[in-house]
Amino acid sequence: MGIPLWNNKEFLNIIKYGIFTNNSAKKKYELLIKQSFGMKYCFFTDLGRQAITLALMGLGVNKGDEVIVPSFVCQNVVAPIVFMGATPRYVDIDDDYNISPESVKQNICDKTSVIIVPHLFGKVARIKEIQTIACSRGIPVIDDAAQSVGAKINDRYIGTFGDIGILSFGPFKSITATRGGALLLNDDMIYEKIKKIEILNHRRIPLIRGLKSIIKFKMRKFSLPLISKINQHSIYGKKKPQSLAEFFKTFTSESTPCNIDLMDLSIIKCQLDKLPSIISKRKQLGIRLTKLLSEQSWFKTNNHFTGENIFVKYIINLEKLIPKHAIIDVVISKVLIFLNSRGIEAHSAYIPMHQNKRLLVSSQPYLKNTEDKAPGLICLPINHDMKLSDIDFIASCINCLPEII
Repeated sequence: MGIPLWNNKEFLNIIKYGIFTNNSAKKKYELLIKQSFGMKYCFFTDLGRQAITLALMGLGVNKGDEVIVPSFVCQNVVAPIVFMGATPRYVDIDDDYNISPESVKQNICDKTSVIIVPHLFGKVARIKEIQTIACSRGIPVIDDAAQSVGAKINDRYIGTFGDIGILSFGPFKSITATRGGALLLNDDMIYEKIKKIEILNHRRIPLIRGLKSIIKFKMRKFSLPLISKINQHSIYGKKKPQSLAEFFKTFTSESTPCNIDLMDLSIIKCQLDKLPSIISKRKQLGIRLTKLLSEQSWFKTNNHFTGENIFVKYIINLEKLIPKHAIIDVVISKVLIFLNSRGIEAHSAYIPMHQNKRLLVSSQPYLKNTEDKAPGLICLPINHDMKLSDIDFIASCINCLPEII
């Protein structure tokens, strides 16, 4: 319960296009994205992080430059910065877990070359304020809508603000293919620069990946406990690469821009056609879950949004439930095992990047909001395939947590 499965038409596209990596038909799909989002140019990539790499290349980021990014963010946003040889400059977050404009302003320096603004979990960040700050200093902004495809500010899509926009189409996103990313822009000079960058063809058979994805998601009820166990030994866990060089190789893997598969493009097209209904369903489910959980005295939600919340993930804070002297990670693991065993695709939120000592390559200020708010967060699934009864079941399991903890 958490990853939407493809419908029959999308499944047939996996079979129909699963032997191709890309062809001239990609231009047709680029045109569709440009028209849908009202942008002049579009580039597809195999992953969202590769679109960020392309954006950094197009904006002329060099070794030694600093790129401002929130510390509380997916590692795939930071990996392209490290891949380019630049330094991530971590900044604080707002109460809604998105990047803080005030912290951005405090951390801009002569080395700042780009500001990346991710919109996390389907919540819209205060990008207009950050644009104003960046414009006054002549710094380009990357509008990272990887987790908020379909969200808007005043009827304008997220991903169309800033100098370059980023979209992502992997599992758990509002548009869900097996993988895929896109870069959006209007600037002619940046477009000409990116157009000259070589985008590689990967050596995979898309059909095999597509069929594996179907099997994996169909068997999710049984694979979830195992996946949860494996994730405990991630790049942030106890089992780390032996050397610093090996760590960076692992961390920046798959950051090199590659072409997207035609199979994934066809799935994206099918879902793009119904994006408004997908967003509407997510909102309906998110509002219902909020209503059900609000009955609990320990539950607190946050409505500090400058635009929509399309509920790509539903975030809850277990802070009030965790005993004072308990080890937070142990409690969170216990909660996730409980939820995963019931088929709920829950997982912990991000560990702040500035607390990863191997990536801390410049002096950083104390990030109060990040360090206060990041512990105790878990992410619950919401997708357009869910029924109201699924949300009721999730709420009933969450309401049992005081007894579990």
